[in-house]
Amino acid sequence: MRMRLKLLRSGFLLAIPLLMTNCSPAATIAPSSVSVHFWISNQSLGTGIPAVQMTVNLDGTVIFDESMTVGTQHNVAVVDQNTSTGPHTITVGAGAPYSLSEEAVVDVSGELWILVRFWYDPISVQEDQRTPTITVDVFDKSPGIK
Repeated sequence: MRMRLKLLRSGFLLAIPLLMTNCSPAATIAPSSVSVHFWISNQSLGTGIPAVQMTVNLDGTVIFDESMTVGTQHNVAVVDQNTSTGPHTITVGAGAPYSLSEEAVVDVSGELWILVRFWYDPISVQEDQRTPTITVDVFDKSPGIK
């Protein structure tokens, strides 16, 4: 038997028996919804085009459809979604004046950050940026470009 000892002001030591029970650990419950953060950015410097229409669909539902300006290189729109765990289809697009799209299947098992970027810089020294491109990158931590 375990005892709790308590020293009284009078100097006496009081022993209090502790009742112990065996408890099984609580069951682990998977979350019914998980946060997925979409960061959408137009990285098209030097194009002379003030904006590009960008869309993001999650499992066929439009969650973002806006004209994105370049701003100061990191003009980012943020869309937070709660979704179930498991595979989800993400379709992203860059519309007028371009016509690009990418699709990715992402297995959601915990909080995610999904970075969607439209790239185009016709005068870039980097050859891969001289062609309009849309990319989707998935992170399990904040990518920190906000």
